[in-house]
Amino acid sequence: MGGCRRDNPVSVGELLATEVIMSDKQDFIIKVGDTVPSLNAQLRDSRGPLDLTGVQQVIFRYGPLVKNTGIASREKVCTQVDLFLGKVRVDWDTADTKPAGRYRSEFIMVYAGGQKTAPSQKFTYVEFTEHVPLTTQTY
Repeated sequence: MGGCRRDNPVSVGELLATEVIMSDKQDFIIKVGDTVPSLNAQLRDSRGPLDLTGVQQVIFRYGPLVKNTGIASREKVCTQVDLFLGKVRVDWDTADTKPAGRYRSEFIMVYAGGQKTAPSQKFTYVEFTEHVPLTTQTY
């Protein structure tokens, strides 16, 4: 169904179980402090891409895998790339990709009448990996 446009945008009450496709895989990995590449995602349900026409904004929320780590969950407002195909993009600032670790994540679609989270039944994951340390030791 890729490329099909829905005649009527789906209201928040009608959404089926949703899923997220991030660059053809479920994990997004970037080095600590890096700002590119952006995270590109497509929000879908069982009928295909979600039509985001009625969405006020899409928020990307990510946080630690476990509670009480001292690391707060964070949110980024997504750029809506293609409303009809449910495509959004997360652009990073240097502070967004710190500290190193694996984080669970989700997308929140905010409508005038409420909100819907994707994926609706599990999480997607982002990982910020360390750089190779600079040393003066020779091997």
